[in-house]
Amino acid sequence: MSVLGPSGCGKSTLLNILAGFLAPTSGHVILSHDDAPDTEVLGPGHERGMVFQQGALFEWMSVRENIGFGPRMKGTDEAIINTKVDELLEIVGLHAFGEK
Repeated sequence: MSVLGPSGCGKSTLLNILAGFLAPTSGHVILSHDDAPDTEVLGPGHERGMVFQQGALFEWMSVRENIGFGPRMKGTDEAIINTKVDELLEIVGLHAFGEK
């Protein structure tokens, strides 16, 4: 799916509503999925993600800490987080920069 339009037409607002960061001023957003019942978007959810237009890193954290932030907030076991962060850093070729 693509969302196209001129500057100021509401593309970012739509994406923020879909991600659950903003509430629509009218109507409802319903997610429909083959494997789950239809659900109304009432806030952020684990089944959706968002990539921000501007950098959204925590500048005071290392690369490793930024990557592990989401799973840590969800209460994932630290050993699992460390393993996954190592794997992701290796995949993108940034393993040497984890502590930067």
